[in-house]
Amino acid sequence: MPELPDWPDIDQLRRQARELHRAAAGGAPDVLTRVRAVSDRIALSAAQLAVAREYGYSSWPALRAEVKRRRARPPTASPQSAAGDVRSSTCDIHSAGVLLSGPLRVSCHLTC
Repeated sequence: MPELPDWPDIDQLRRQARELHRAAAGGAPDVLTRVRAVSDRIALSAAQLAVAREYGYSSWPALRAEVKRRRARPPTASPQSAAGDVRSSTCDIHSAGVLLSGPLRVSCHLTC
């Protein structure tokens, strides 16, 4: 079972569900098995449910709520940034889309 990242992206999860739905509609046997494990229908809602269940959630709304909850709190620093790796720290901030204000301003000019 895949683990939901600390800072999940609902748009990426939606893309996963759409790709799963397209593959199931195209008749890919392994994908049909994944979707049919949660529903007899080959529909986007069934693919969303399959994605949610694969991440350990009972439904797509439950997965979406967890994503919203996790994104409501600030992202945690990686072990490298805690050890003082400036590039890692800056890239963590850049990839999370965090804008800092106040006395400390960080700008990412690196290729992350």
